[in-house]
Amino acid sequence: MNMPSIVQPLHRSAAFEQAQSLWYAAQYSACLELLAQCEASAERFLLAAWSAYRLRHYADALAHLESGHSFFESSGSRAEADALSAVLHEIKGHSRESDAFYDRATSGDPKSQAGKACNMLALRAWMRDDYAECMRRLRAGETSADDNVRAYAISIRSWIHGSRGEFARQACLLEETLQVTLSAPVPDVGLAATTLQTLSHRCRELYLPNQFTTTVARARDLAWTTDLHMQQYHALRHIAWTHALNGQYVNGIRDLTRAKELAQNEILQVASTLDSAWVAFSSGETFTGEAHLRDALDRIDGIDWSVEPGEEIWALQLAAELSARSDPRRARELLSKHDAAQGALSVALGARHHAALEASALYTRAVVWSACGDASSSRTLAKQAFYEFEGLGYNWRAARCALLLYRSGCGDNWLAAAKEKARNYPRSFIGAQLQRIEYDLESEPLARLTPRQREIVHLLVAGGSIDEVATTLRTSRNTVRVHVQHIHRVLGVRNRAELLKRTAKVAI
Repeated sequence: MNMPSIVQPLHRSAAFEQAQSLWYAAQYSACLELLAQCEASAERFLLAAWSAYRLRHYADALAHLESGHSFFESSGSRAEADALSAVLHEIKGHSRESDAFYDRATSGDPKSQAGKACNMLALRAWMRDDYAECMRRLRAGETSADDNVRAYAISIRSWIHGSRGEFARQACLLEETLQVTLSAPVPDVGLAATTLQTLSHRCRELYLPNQFTTTVARARDLAWTTDLHMQQYHALRHIAWTHALNGQYVNGIRDLTRAKELAQNEILQVASTLDSAWVAFSSGETFTGEAHLRDALDRIDGIDWSVEPGEEIWALQLAAELSARSDPRRARELLSKHDAAQGALSVALGARHHAALEASALYTRAVVWSACGDASSSRTLAKQAFYEFEGLGYNWRAARCALLLYRSGCGDNWLAAAKEKARNYPRSFIGAQLQRIEYDLESEPLARLTPRQREIVHLLVAGGSIDEVATTLRTSRNTVRVHVQHIHRVLGVRNRAELLKRTAKVAI
């Protein structure tokens, strides 16, 4: 089988051929070791830079490109090196240097800008939210004869849709990326792994049963390598959450156990532990959940979350949410850590380019503020989060917001909204909560009230006014009003008409 060339070498040695094979197999560390034994050439330095880039060793990638500068004699190799340099400097926050390399990469003969170079120019445009420029640059990649180059162009196009909140369309393009990549004569396993990581995240947030089946099968069959542990770790986490949302808690716990074995640092270990806490709480294993949560909290303070944070900063939101019920003060501290880390997110990460992270933070703040007793702020934040999630199509997250609003006394319409948004998740923890609410409403709507509050409800249902209730109970009308506000909040009603409807079966 003829090996496709990532860098079009003019003179191939056996060692270089083997290095290219290792690159396509996503064995980047081994590829770099072998390249060190190869003769200096433009092809060697480019392949070394690509390997370091895939390992996220961005400074090393730039060093390889700088070392090979004098070897980039052809217009094609110069364009490819400059385009990759522009992306690397953009990731590192070096805007001026990125501009300079971008100008160099685009100033030569357009024919020299092959698919790989154009894909990198498109990626840089995406990082800057310049989607028109991104799509223009992608045309060369999408018409490439190299399946892997074409697949990468499709992947970048998917990120444009992701940045616009068009996640269902993004998921379709990611599925197409996988199909094109894995159908190539020599598949780019690293591209397939990164695509699986992103697609698994979309399956976690959206209801995509067909894509989820594909994702699980592809993840099971992919030849994951040590250099892909980060992608495999995240893919397993997302798959575990999706299993849990489908009520398949055993599968979720199994995948989380496998993910934790791949965690390469303390942050990833903590994120996995918090995932386990969430699944335990969701499945009703409260004591196990508390144990996992305490383990994670004990380790969080020793971590500097602002050092090149990735999507695992979502774990800080989860820690705050899970801590809110037992320790609201601690939950607020965790939110402060999250806010500091979010400001350091790399432009290369999808989370930085859409509203999902902020919407999730709004919901977490709503939970924390509710635990702190600030019901008004909690409702405002929960409503904002609901509409954000609804717009993104993140229905199970929108359902949680609606449940919080219902329990905060915002009315039956929010219970109806929760049911509508959770209709595809009947076996999830949200479905279980809705079932409990229905049972409580049908059995005894006043069971959650104090004896005095139940007495007030009986008097109000009988037609008594606030003043008449106060006179009957020999208390002040302000005290009665405070009780009524609490009754409304607990029963999820807003006025007497809704109270009468909710308590229609109560004997007067």
